Amino acid sequence: MTKKERELTGGEVAVAILILLFSLVVLGNATEVCRIVIALVMMIGDLVLVYQAKYPTKKGG
Repeated sequence: MTKKERELTGGEVAVAILILLFSLVVLGNATEVCRIVIALVMMIGDLVLVYQAKYPTKKGG
């Protein structure tokens, strides 16, 4: 099974940018340990969004 790569749409890029901006705001109001954990979780979530956008899975049987 080959995966076809495609360009990100404007909406997908906007969501990724919003997540990054939101993470900066949250990190400004968190303690040192919380910052590290929150940053890692948000970075992983961002990567998952980009991966899903680049390699969409076929839905259904």
